Amino acid sequence: MTNKQQLDLGNVARNMSSDEQAISLIARLVTQPAVNLESSEITRHTGEISELKEQLEQKDAEIIELRKNVKQLEEDNHNLLIKLEAKDEEVKILKKRIQLLEDEKKILKEELAAVHFKLKSIEEEMKNIQQSRQDDEEKSSKLDEEMKMIHYTLKEIKKDLAATKSENEVLKKQIRHQTRYVPGALPLMSVQVSEEANASKNLGEMCLQIQAQLYKKILPGYFTPIRSYKIATLKKDIEKLSKTVNEKAEALKRWEDLKSTLQLREEDFEEALDALQEGYNRSHDLKPPNLNVKVLKESAELLERRNILKGWISLERVNGLIDVWKNLVDCGEKA
Repeated sequence: MTNKQQLDLGNVARNMSSDEQAISLIARLVTQPAVNLESSEITRHTGEISELKEQLEQKDAEIIELRKNVKQLEEDNHNLLIKLEAKDEEVKILKKRIQLLEDEKKILKEELAAVHFKLKSIEEEMKNIQQSRQDDEEKSSKLDEEMKMIHYTLKEIKKDLAATKSENEVLKKQIRHQTRYVPGALPLMSVQVSEEANASKNLGEMCLQIQAQLYKKILPGYFTPIRSYKIATLKKDIEKLSKTVNEKAEALKRWEDLKSTLQLREEDFEEALDALQEGYNRSHDLKPPNLNVKVLKESAELLERRNILKGWISLERVNGLIDVWKNLVDCGEKA
């Protein structure tokens, strides 16, 4: 084969496809003289041809698969675009819904603020009502306590009045027996009460004043000048009239402090007061005697000379009571 023929064959080969090149190569090899070809060369080229065919088949298969994938991707992309448009529409709807909810939230906040204000007003009103009710209950309770105290005081006053009436009757009888009469005067016309009766009256009044002053100092909130008091009454009222434990404790402390200050032995003191006061109770229609230390001392000395002061009402105990009276009552005298 000449050079020109080989060149033409090369140009033709470049214009052929891969399959055509392979066929042309085989034909060319076959047409060459057998003497110029060796069997090993033929075998090598045959293997290359087979390998090239396999590669061509693989490439074709890959191309087909890639085209399928491209088509699938295009379809997926189209579907995604459709979904994206749908999502965009959903986003628009959600934004509108969010705006609507924001508007409703604003309205609800305003309503909530109004409700809070109204609730606060109601709470204030309820607080005022409760305070008013509590004040009314306290007033009612206070009135109940005052009524109980009034009933108790009236009861004690009635007892005192009954005792006073009885004691006055006794005193009148004693006065009648101890009265001197003017000759020629009408029977039972009193001229002068005996000195003993006057002395007993003075000491009896002293006992009343001592116990009244003790009561006034120990239970000042319950003292009334229209009652006559005794130590037993004082003790009972500390227990019954005290409204709280603290009030009772304070009253008991004042009582103990007074006993300590006045150096009182409670039993002797109480017995002496009762004994001296027996048979005497101030009549509300008579003026009580005007007492001072001198009058009381003279009364005690008179009764001592008449041998009347004995036992619980010894002269020593009576003088002790006079000292107590002097410390409790403003008598205007110095010992």
